Amino acid sequence: MRGGGLARIVAATAAGAGLVVAAGGTLPTVDLAEASDAPAASAEAAPTARVALSCPGPDRPGVPGLPDADQAVTVITAAAPSGLVGENRSGATGSGDRSAPGASSVEALSVPGAAALRGATTRPGATSPVALDGPRGLDLMAQGPVATGYSAVQIGLDRAQSVRGLGLVPCTTPTAESYLLAGSPDEGRSERLVLTNPAPNPVTARVSVLGGAAPQDVVVPARSREVVVLGSIDDRAQDPVVKVTADRGTVSAALVETDFAGAVPRGSDVTPAAAAPATDQLVPATVVTRDGAASLRVGVPGAEDAVVRVSVLGSGAQTYDDVVQTVPGGSAATIRLPGLAPGRYAVRLRADAPVVAASHSVGVSDRSKPTDSMWLPAAAPVRGLVGVAVPQVPQGRAELVLSAPEGERRVTLGTVDAAGKLSTRSVTVPDGGATTLDVSTARAVWVRPSGGEVGAALVVSGRDGDQPLLAGVPLVEATGVSSVVDAAQAPQR
Repeated sequence: MRGGGLARIVAATAAGAGLVVAAGGTLPTVDLAEASDAPAASAEAAPTARVALSCPGPDRPGVPGLPDADQAVTVITAAAPSGLVGENRSGATGSGDRSAPGASSVEALSVPGAAALRGATTRPGATSPVALDGPRGLDLMAQGPVATGYSAVQIGLDRAQSVRGLGLVPCTTPTAESYLLAGSPDEGRSERLVLTNPAPNPVTARVSVLGGAAPQDVVVPARSREVVVLGSIDDRAQDPVVKVTADRGTVSAALVETDFAGAVPRGSDVTPAAAAPATDQLVPATVVTRDGAASLRVGVPGAEDAVVRVSVLGSGAQTYDDVVQTVPGGSAATIRLPGLAPGRYAVRLRADAPVVAASHSVGVSDRSKPTDSMWLPAAAPVRGLVGVAVPQVPQGRAELVLSAPEGERRVTLGTVDAAGKLSTRSVTVPDGGATTLDVSTARAVWVRPSGGEVGAALVVSGRDGDQPLLAGVPLVEATGVSSVVDAAQAPQR
């Protein structure tokens, strides 16, 4: 069952660079290589880009009553290769030639504490880790040519007695409103909401569970973060959909779920916010294993019921019938996907009222056996260059899932290997379909669509001893620098 109470995260000392995992261990098979010092192209006039990203950091340290508080995670930063940036002409925020004038810089500060942390890469095509331990997150600001396509992903491999599994979450730009889908009131499951405010003014975040108890206001101090045990907000919602609304500012939100069936570890995961409510949503990846299952969680924020049509995209779903289900207004529901062959898929949802959505993939359905699970939210399809570092985990396999819900799409796929070499190839994604590509040998993967939108997600699986591993992240375009709102100038709600 969920625990109660709120916990304020306090400052901790800075950690040195190096990929570390929970309970003080190190990932034995991680091999994160810096790319070669490829020079940027000669200067041509182009606007200078800025991208601000927030990473939640460890969720357990500093929270009263939680076991195994000795937790560490790593944020892997990735800078786009010059050869791909120079041809990125999507018109999306931050797009342009790497030859833009001005020096590149990346600032990495702990939240709270504002301590400068080492490790964030500024080299085109490179990946580099920033270590985080203790009760703190990370604030990243990339400026200049390196900001185009800049990304960061947080990885945590939990080996603690009370938490086991792999968690991946992208670092995101803070927003004024977000929806997060994960969790359950079932015995052995618990959830924690991490709210990060990198701005110089405090922010009040209103946290509620769709169809649940009254909202609760959480004050996130300036340049700080708060961890909320979800049970203190609502411990009865069967299909939790958490809404976070920031007053007079923005916050970055992530939801952590852990699951145990008695002494059997059933996985852990960290999920970012889902795409905003819409009548057409794309979940860019879901996983069906031989012994597992996949389902969708759908929330309807408005008062009207939503009739939801679910279409599964992928080579194993060509004869799979659409699933139609009505979800009452102001509530959430699970939509199951029975009978799907094992594989990687994308899922399109169309509804007659705005919805939010996420997929839930469980490696082994039998709760008497250890497994891991993956929550992956709906995300906006991408038009411009996007990328992500590829974490290397024990007995790991990494797969890129590309989908094209509206028309055939051609994509330039770029992979950077351990030696820093960029390889590119053209990939065609069929109309109304999805393509899965093995990128296990890459240290970073980059996607540049041509002439339309595609869905993109990275799925990582593996095995750590007898513990299965499963996690994934959507690839999303950075929305540019988030505005720092002066409390005296912010509009009243």
